[in-house]
Amino acid sequence: MNLSIMDPADEQKSQLRAKLLALGVCIGAIAILRSPLRVALSLALHDDRYLQIIALPLIAAYLIYWERQDIFSKATYSPRLGLPLFSLGAILCLIGASRSWSAEPVIDIVPSIISIVTLIEAAFVFCFGIQSFKAAGYSMLCLWLAVPVPPSVIDALTVAYQHGSAAISLMLLELAGVSVLRDGTSFSIPGLDFTIAPECSGIRSGLAFLLVGILAGRLYLRSPWARSILILSTIPIAMFKNAIRIVVTTSLAAYVDRSFIDGPFHHQYGGVIFSPLDFLLFVPLLLGLRRLEKQEGSLQPSEVVLSQ
Repeated sequence: MNLSIMDPADEQKSQLRAKLLALGVCIGAIAILRSPLRVALSLALHDDRYLQIIALPLIAAYLIYWERQDIFSKATYSPRLGLPLFSLGAILCLIGASRSWSAEPVIDIVPSIISIVTLIEAAFVFCFGIQSFKAAGYSMLCLWLAVPVPPSVIDALTVAYQHGSAAISLMLLELAGVSVLRDGTSFSIPGLDFTIAPECSGIRSGLAFLLVGILAGRLYLRSPWARSILILSTIPIAMFKNAIRIVVTTSLAAYVDRSFIDGPFHHQYGGVIFSPLDFLLFVPLLLGLRRLEKQEGSLQPSEVVLSQ
């Protein structure tokens, strides 16, 4: 029986052709879906609540580059698995481009974004194999998180941030000894009545901070439980920071000068002034989780080899 072994040079040429084919298909898909992708780009640039559409693919690309040695050391040309996934992505691409799915722009672009993500991940499997895909699993998940969520979900999150910030603000005002009445998100303190509006809920800075948590979780932590705690912690930390901002701004407006709430201190500079509070809470938590990981690693039973 004769066995033929592919020459290394021929194998490299085959892999290069596969990569060029995958790249060409992805570029073609982007060209076909350029209209919904343009809408997605505009949405991300003009509405901070959808910043993740741009930010998460950039984070995924950076993480793949950062982990490139571990990811691509396992690379294997894998057409047997990659081609079916590639075909699925191409079919989804054609379906996404075939019709308008909703009068709501955000909903309308979701099938197109899903098809693009499917194609990109299929191309990755096609060119580098399932082991490399598993090694890049965190980055691949980031791509799926870039799919825009419906406005109703964003509105629900905004309400949650409003009421969370209101509850913490009430607690802080009472701890400070300020006489306060609360009705939902409306407050009355001596000298000032104010309402925590949706635009003051902290949802925008909270989502941006969540992206920081996603990136930091991969860069500095190794266990899923620690990463989950870090990422989820960005939500109460962002609410607490926003409550500090509300309490300080309204107290200054009530007891010092009304311009603190009507002027640039509130509308232009407030986010910059109070943003360090996020990291004053976030960094110690990150360091604490790293220490717990080290302790957990040191408690793992070591392998003992007995020789007879």
